[in-house]
Amino acid sequence: MPSGEISPLLSPKQKSPVKCCRTLFWIILLTSTSINDRFGHATGDAVLRTVAASIVNSCRESDIVGRIGGEEFVVFLPNTEVSGAMLLAEKIRQSVEVLTLVSADNEPYRITLSIGVAHRVPADQTIADIQRRADIAMYDAKKQGRNRVVLAAA
Repeated sequence: MPSGEISPLLSPKQKSPVKCCRTLFWIILLTSTSINDRFGHATGDAVLRTVAASIVNSCRESDIVGRIGGEEFVVFLPNTEVSGAMLLAEKIRQSVEVLTLVSADNEPYRITLSIGVAHRVPADQTIADIQRRADIAMYDAKKQGRNRVVLAAA
């Protein structure tokens, strides 16, 4: 079961992969220890806002960006081929990797992302099918060493 459900975020018309998107990113924010545990919830909330802004600023106006919950984000990419999607996912990953954040105690720290990319295939009947494959790819990115982009198997 994926970490979060995206279907409730979509209208009935959007739940069809044909009408919603061709490609989906499943993104998880990664740190060596939980930011909330290490620096407190105020810093954790600030990090989420900073990461969200970085993702949104990297995306096109036609892309849909949302936070699923916790440290997970999703990006829907309409009319995007795999090559363009992979370039955008890498751009997002790099935009967060270069951030140097500072806690309320002036302690610098870095964060990274693991991104799973799934492109719609004929077997995908619902957005949940694409979501599942993107979620698996995101976990593969974590297993392969984190701070990377992985394309889901077709």
